[in-house]
Amino acid sequence: MATKREVLLAAAKGEGCLGKAADDEPVFVLRAQDILAPMAIRDWAYRAATRTGHRAPKVVQAEKDALEFIAWQGSKKLPD
Repeated sequence: MATKREVLLAAAKGEGCLGKAADDEPVFVLRAQDILAPMAIRDWAYRAATRTGHRAPKVVQAEKDALEFIAWQGSKKLPD
């Protein structure tokens, strides 16, 4: 899982998810403080694995990210 700072630095270099996105491409961000985020990530990982028929590295990383979100959540809250 990347932090905000890491994502912004990578994007500035044209790397990572945001760095590769077109300037007019819609994106969706989940934050660890959102109590619903880990469930959304796990759902995405399940659907991605089901569609591809295997556990691609991106799916494995998403599952790890969901666990890190849960571990980080000190003050859980619903989405803003």
